[in-house]
Amino acid sequence: MVHFIYGPAGSGKTHTLLKYLESDIKQGKKVFFIVPEQETVATERSIVSRFPVSAQLNVEVLNFSRLCNIIFRKYGGISYNFATKPIKSLVMWNTIRELSPMLEEYRASDVTDFSLTEKMLSATRELKSYSISPEKLDASCEKVDRDSSLYKKLRDISLIYSA
Repeated sequence: MVHFIYGPAGSGKTHTLLKYLESDIKQGKKVFFIVPEQETVATERSIVSRFPVSAQLNVEVLNFSRLCNIIFRKYGGISYNFATKPIKSLVMWNTIRELSPMLEEYRASDVTDFSLTEKMLSATRELKSYSISPEKLDASCEKVDRDSSLYKKLRDISLIYSA
């Protein structure tokens, strides 16, 4: 059950909540005590001083950041950027190397040049930041003259980006 208790400072909100908590702890219920970020430590101290040590097994004081973290871990997972810059560079270099026979503008000689890897990482990062998918980029290629250098570059970038 969710209870919302609000009021001005000194009106007995914490005292009321701790009374609710006391009955729930005696019944062995799992309790999430959600408080503002700046009140987390003070509330934890109040619980530790008022209840036996065994109560800490059933009571969890949370702020909104901690609550989100618990929910994400349980139901959706937390997404972090795990690939470091060297790993991203290595993956991009390998992608370019494997696609080199299909590339028109960026020939096989360019594949060994590490600056191409950096350029492609930068290009794909910028495309992602503007929400341009490989499909959108590919569709824009069709609007450009097929014999132009721009068409070949866009096609190569689209191929690398999609891979």
